[in-house]
Amino acid sequence: MNIMTKRILAFFVDNLIVVFIFSLLNSLFNLEYNTYDFEMFNNIWKVKVTPIILFYLIYFILSDLLNKGITLGKFLFRIKVNASEKKLIKRSIIKTLSYLILPITLIFWIVMNKLPQDYFLNIKTENIK
Repeated sequence: MNIMTKRILAFFVDNLIVVFIFSLLNSLFNLEYNTYDFEMFNNIWKVKVTPIILFYLIYFILSDLLNKGITLGKFLFRIKVNASEKKLIKRSIIKTLSYLILPITLIFWIVMNKLPQDYFLNIKTENIK
C-alpha cells in the first residue's frame, strides 16, 4: 500500500475517533454551538461554530506532542510525519483550520499532491520502520 492510500485511511480513522469522542461528550454534556453573523459581499452570513473544531485541535496537537506526529490512524497504518516538534504544532493548527475549508483542501491536495499543512511547512510523511 502506498503512502497516499495509507494517509487517506489514517485520515478516516482519526476522524472517526474524534467524531466518536465528541459525540459521546456531546450526548453527556450537551455541548453548545454558537452562531455568529458577519457581513460579506453585502450579505449577512450565519456561521455555526461547533466545539468539535477544538477537539480536532486538541487531538492533533496532543498526538504531535506526545507521539511525535503519529496519530492513532497513522499508527495503525505504520506511517509518521517527519518534522521537528515546532513544525508539528504549526502543522496541527493548519490542519485543523483546513478542516473548516475541506473542499478547498481536497482540491489543493489533488492539484499539488500534498496537503496544505505539508506543502507550506515542507513536511513529508514516511513509513515507520
